[in-house]
Amino acid sequence: MREHFDDQLWQGELPPDLERVRVWAAALPLPAEPRWNAPRIRLAARPATRAQVWLPWAAGFLVLAGLGLIVRDTWRVEALSGRPALSGMAFAGRVGLGGAVTTDETSRARLEVPGRGMAILGPGGRVIRGRRGVEPGLRLERGTLETEVDARQRLVIGTSVGSAVNLGGECTVAVNDSGRGRLEVARGHVKLESAGRQDLLPAGYWAPLASTGAGVPRRADASASFLAAVALTDNPACQADDFTPLLAQASASDAITLWHLLPRVRGKVRRQVAERMASLVQVPEDVAIERVLALEPAALEAWWNALGAGRYEDFR
Repeated sequence: MREHFDDQLWQGELPPDLERVRVWAAALPLPAEPRWNAPRIRLAARPATRAQVWLPWAAGFLVLAGLGLIVRDTWRVEALSGRPALSGMAFAGRVGLGGAVTTDETSRARLEVPGRGMAILGPGGRVIRGRRGVEPGLRLERGTLETEVDARQRLVIGTSVGSAVNLGGECTVAVNDSGRGRLEVARGHVKLESAGRQDLLPAGYWAPLASTGAGVPRRADASASFLAAVALTDNPACQADDFTPLLAQASASDAITLWHLLPRVRGKVRRQVAERMASLVQVPEDVAIERVLALEPAALEAWWNALGAGRYEDFR
């Protein structure tokens, strides 16, 4: 049988190397015939170790915990009108860190800021959820954003011009595609950080926003003549060497605007502003005007505290 099988595989004599292999293999003993009817031996099952039992549960727990943290860190978005669009890190009507909310001309959206307050994005707007350090925040790319923040809480609203920090109250930030806009405070306090400068806006004040930076805060109900005069200071290249016409229009209620002008002007003009401010409000007698002209932080803080717009430390 074997020789006939070999003949079927190869006709004629094998090469010498294969012939040696065939002879060597033919001399090997055949394995014993298996005992097909022998009883089967069942091996005892080894008990699973503690690690093998808990590892799948631990992995599942970590996955669920991770998903829980992601969901917990998201902000709920509610459509007030139209159909706002969510993109980036956003799902199921919630927006996560880095996610964006966009509204068309017929849409408005409300964002809940857990433990802090809420924000409303008006039509034609786009806002991205971000963070500055450990502080939650929103970056307004375009449109109008109204924010309402609980007392003793903070919310940062970033723009291409600077950042408005709502320190507990209501404010509105509006910017267009070119970066021009307006910050207005309805309640509470807002600190505006722009071009390395910090402006303090109490309720009832607003400031223009432009690519060159933020203008000085001014009263919403200031006289038209004063607003027209102070508007000249919004463009640094257009500041006059004599502020007498502007200062003549200022009243005691405009002293906050004059305080913000101090670091923006210099020389003779800074003295004009300081002296006019001192004539409108009762500034501390123990703070020499020369210290204010030198922009000493302690002196500026003391003069601010005399304005009745809240303590300077409230804006920190």
